Amino acid sequence: MTALTKISKASASTDRVLTLVFPARDHLDRFDGRVVNGHGVFSDPSQLRQSLRAAGRAIEEALAEMDKAHWPTATDYDDAEQGA
Repeated sequence: MTALTKISKASASTDRVLTLVFPARDHLDRFDGRVVNGHGVFSDPSQLRQSLRAAGRAIEEALAEMDKAHWPTATDYDDAEQGA
């Protein structure tokens, strides 16, 4: 695989990871642990659990994408700049 091909594929992997990470953040943003009843207990723990699970799934998918990607090395970037 040429350096440019490796960089191009890594760029595509980066895009895929980002498309998975942003929804995970959205799910975590929906996790509002400040919503408790008068006894200091979550008012809706099932909804909070659902948000955490959805975020976890998206994070696991993003990690899997990162693990399978072939990330460029400094040498790859140097070779790409030299036109190799």
